[in-house]
Amino acid sequence: MVGGEGERAREDPERSAAIRRSLRWLWFSYIPVLAGIAWLLFAVRQWAGQRGVFLGISGVMLGVVASGAIFYPFLRVAASGRRIAGMSVETYTLVAAVLGVSIAVVLAVLAFALAQT
Repeated sequence: MVGGEGERAREDPERSAAIRRSLRWLWFSYIPVLAGIAWLLFAVRQWAGQRGVFLGISGVMLGVVASGAIFYPFLRVAASGRRIAGMSVETYTLVAAVLGVSIAVVLAVLAFALAQT
């Protein structure tokens, strides 16, 4: 592996230490996802039909966005200088968060705007 990520980490002990320190954010990032799934289960049981499904999925989307925000410190250290879909990690995280919140809001509005079936 010439000039690969593994060699760069071995050559830069400061970067390796920063990655190890930021690993705790990886574990914390699961909490909002689990809360979103719990909300989905609650919403589907609480509200019948499309309302429960839309509100549940809206909660899952918010959990995913919160998870991404919590995961960002690790991603910033581990993937510094990398580009995702042509964007920097910072820009990609911001775009994904805005899209996720937008989808969650649209689903929540639809949950109450659509007639119940």
